[in-house]
Amino acid sequence: MHSLTKRASSSHVVDTKIGAMTSFDRWFLSLMESFVKEKEDKEFILATIGFTCWGIWKERCTAIFSKKIIVVQEAIGRIRASISEFLSLKKALSSFVFVPRVRQQQEDFWSAPPRDWIKINCDGSFLPTNGNASIGVVIQDHHGRLIDGLNREIKAESALVAEAWAVLEGINLAVEKSRKANSAADWVASQTITRKCCQDWVSRPPSSLVHILNKDGLLAPPSFYRD
Repeated sequence: MHSLTKRASSSHVVDTKIGAMTSFDRWFLSLMESFVKEKEDKEFILATIGFTCWGIWKERCTAIFSKKIIVVQEAIGRIRASISEFLSLKKALSSFVFVPRVRQQQEDFWSAPPRDWIKINCDGSFLPTNGNASIGVVIQDHHGRLIDGLNREIKAESALVAEAWAVLEGINLAVEKSRKANSAADWVASQTITRKCCQDWVSRPPSSLVHILNKDGLLAPPSFYRD
């Protein structure tokens, strides 16, 4: 505490009633208000005490949990460096003028994805009072036609978690949708590797392939229906 006495030395006698000492922090701050008038001195004293307590605790944890021997002079040097860095940064930031960014009010309209692409819009809603949250996912094609979607109630820790959950569910839904839409190609590949796929399956698809195409909402080639 030698540096403290150098910066804010005084010969005041403190007369404090026992009942008035509700907590150490309130007692100490009241002393600061009474005897330390300069703002710079107050900042220096508070920073010194705060970083000293934090540094002692950190060194104590290092000694106990990491089983390291603490060199006192090195520990003091680290604490002093932290204090100096904090005060220098605080002084540098005080010269900056922060201008809050004003967000322009504008309406957001849905924009279509490129041709033959789909667009996934996701959002989450969160109630901090009880942790209840919900998500919504909408999938549309480049014409704006609704392809699929989902809504679900979830439990989340924050609005950010709810929105992240919505994005994850949107990706999962898109992957599931693509797998279903890829069932015809999967059938052709599996039949080919087992040498069960006929050579003219494009113009004359087997009934099993036609069933998959119909399930996907697609029509078989006209030659199938002529037969």
